[in-house]
Amino acid sequence: MEEKREQAADREATWLKRSFEDFNIATERMQEAFVGLEQRFKLINLELEQKNRELERVLDEKEKIRSYLETILENLTSGVVVTGSDGRIRLMNGRAEKFSGRGEKWHEMLIGEIFPGLENDGINLSVEPLQAFRFRENGRMLEVSSSIMKQGNGSDVETIFVIRDVTRLARLEEMEKRSEKFAALEEMAATIAHEIRNPLGGIELFASLLMKEPGNERSPDRAYEIIKAVKHVNNRISNLLLFTKRPQPLTKKVHINHLVEEVLSFAAPIIENERISLSVEYAEGEPWITGDSELLKQVLLNLILNALQAMPREGRLGLETRLIASGGAAEQDGNARDVELIVTDTGEGIPSESVKRIFDPFFTTREGGVGLGLAIVHNIIDMHGGLVAAERRDGGGTVMAITLPLAEPAGGPHEMPPPQVE
Repeated sequence: MEEKREQAADREATWLKRSFEDFNIATERMQEAFVGLEQRFKLINLELEQKNRELERVLDEKEKIRSYLETILENLTSGVVVTGSDGRIRLMNGRAEKFSGRGEKWHEMLIGEIFPGLENDGINLSVEPLQAFRFRENGRMLEVSSSIMKQGNGSDVETIFVIRDVTRLARLEEMEKRSEKFAALEEMAATIAHEIRNPLGGIELFASLLMKEPGNERSPDRAYEIIKAVKHVNNRISNLLLFTKRPQPLTKKVHINHLVEEVLSFAAPIIENERISLSVEYAEGEPWITGDSELLKQVLLNLILNALQAMPREGRLGLETRLIASGGAAEQDGNARDVELIVTDTGEGIPSESVKRIFDPFFTTREGGVGLGLAIVHNIIDMHGGLVAAERRDGGGTVMAITLPLAEPAGGPHEMPPPQVE
């Protein structure tokens, strides 16, 4: 019995020993598995950290690209507008906001509400791409082109509008057309003037002899009327020749603000006598140009006198000089290329049908006018490589704008090419 107990105890001890050994083996395996899991967890953490760093880098790069593209978009000299399929604006850059004159008040508005000039001619802006379509907005001549952009499966259709300020280009084209027409008119006018002046001299001579002839009491009176008419015609011919003969400009550097001050000091008594209120704004900095100061004074005085004649007493006359960059935009960061001289009045304004003709020789809206003043203004500004344009103000009045290139910053005054006399 005792032996059986000892055998049972040995078996139990053997089982316990084997169980402990199995437990130890299992424990070692669990420890090994834990170590493996721990290492795997560390690897996963390292991979996650790397992925996070990569993701952060990608997001940072995307943010930099987005910021870079936004900076480019905001610094474009062209306006950019993006509309959805419903025609409502989704994006507009700063230049387009400036063109619209509404600032940032464009969200979810129709593009036709922001730029009314685009809705002319019945154009469907959401489906019809535009190519160099011009329209006037806030005193600027704008040119717009558009393209259709489809996203995803094509259900989301957007339209991209690119808007350029072509005011200067339009004025340049108008000046060129005008100059071509003037060249032909000048040649014709010079020929006609010389053809008429020769017989006029003979008529005046014989009229003078008629005044001295005795016998007929009415002869002197008739001769006087003949001579007066001849002198009137001769005066018109002199004006005509003044238009055809362009003077040789005596060029030097001219400070445009000082030139305006000199002309205003001369015109001040007339302005005060007509009880006209005057406002003057000068460009900051040093708006130097290269030109003939006397000819330019003649231009400005002509514009001021025209403005005074167009206004009733107690009207308002405005003069402004400002530095502008390419395309007519206001100066930014010293990028000015031109100076603009603007003369405004509160008269009745130029009739819409006459705006394009007021620089034509012999065209006038004033009774008794010769119609050569603005034609000569055109010739003088053209001689200086500048632009001149006229606009009718909304609500009445006229805006005359002269654009002249700034003098070269280095090298002193530069010579202008001699004008071509037709």
